[in-house]
Amino acid sequence: MMDPQTVAAIAEVLDRSDRVLVATHIQPDGDAISSLLATGFALEQLNISFDLVCDDKLPLRFNFLPNINLIRTTPPRDVNHDLLIALDAADEMRLGQACADLDHPKPPIINIDHHVTNTNYGIINIIDSQASSTTEVLHQLFPLLGVDINADIAQCLLTGLITDTLNFSTSSVSSTTLKAAASLVDAGANLFEIS
Repeated sequence: MMDPQTVAAIAEVLDRSDRVLVATHIQPDGDAISSLLATGFALEQLNISFDLVCDDKLPLRFNFLPNINLIRTTPPRDVNHDLLIALDAADEMRLGQACADLDHPKPPIINIDHHVTNTNYGIINIIDSQASSTTEVLHQLFPLLGVDINADIAQCLLTGLITDTLNFSTSSVSSTTLKAAASLVDAGANLFEIS
């Protein structure tokens, strides 16, 4: 169960934000890329401008994901971001040079992750080490923020679940993971295409 005060704090920070930078870790895997894209769709629903960034080149096998072309290797230099959402990154160093090079003062960070090693470097931290993936954490968070999990978001979230659990074969898989996967298929995710 997600802490209602933390969710309310995120909603308040988002409400005050004009443009958000969303970043994930270097050498991105399926959970990182999918979390990034799903969060972009969520911000779009909330009418918040955003930029998606990942330092490293994306593996070609994820080219089927919607809006993959929006991910940049560096943030736009002519834009002021008033918030940074860090996804699937246990510490700030994992966000790479794209975030290290941000102008000072750096924007406040909302840190969303599932790694037990996370250093809680955000002003708000949602770290669920019981979750199989960051996409599983986002699956719980989005509806609490008023985000509808549509087919595009579902496709991204299910991709993260499947890749981080190696097709639901890791010890991190729980009934919550499987229920999330079922609901994402119901929402329009294409299990066959992702697999």
